[in-house]
Amino acid sequence: MNSFKTISGKDIPFESAKDLELELQTDISTNEITAYLIEYNDITYQVSEETYNAAQKLKN
Repeated sequence: MNSFKTISGKDIPFESAKDLELELQTDISTNEITAYLIEYNDITYQVSEETYNAAQKLKN
């Protein structure tokens, strides 16, 4: 079993990276990334860039 940590410090366990949906939130005027998001079990969690990138590597 794996887990990821939210920016608030909560550990979220998951069994397979295929169950994770990754999304970037961007500012509409500057196109800057404003949040890194992982959706799991119909709940969206805000994570660090490092956690987002690690999850992305697991999915590939």
